[in-house]
Amino acid sequence: AVSQHLKALTEAGLVQHTKEGTRHIYRASPEGLRPLQVYLEKVWQDALADRKRVAEKKPRRGGKR
Repeated sequence: AVSQHLKALTEAGLVQHTKEGTRHIYRASPEGLRPLQVYLEKVWQDALADRKRVAEKKPRRGGKR
């Protein structure tokens, strides 16, 4: 099962595969993971901006938000 997952990740360009003797070495592919990094950076930026807006919101009368 693990080898099938690694094969799928390799084919998707998310990991790089090399063979050293009888060992198979898998490494994360920076180029393949770049779109995920860009997506996660946007998610975090949006989430932090939302939190900032909520934190900076003035309380309503009576101290309730």
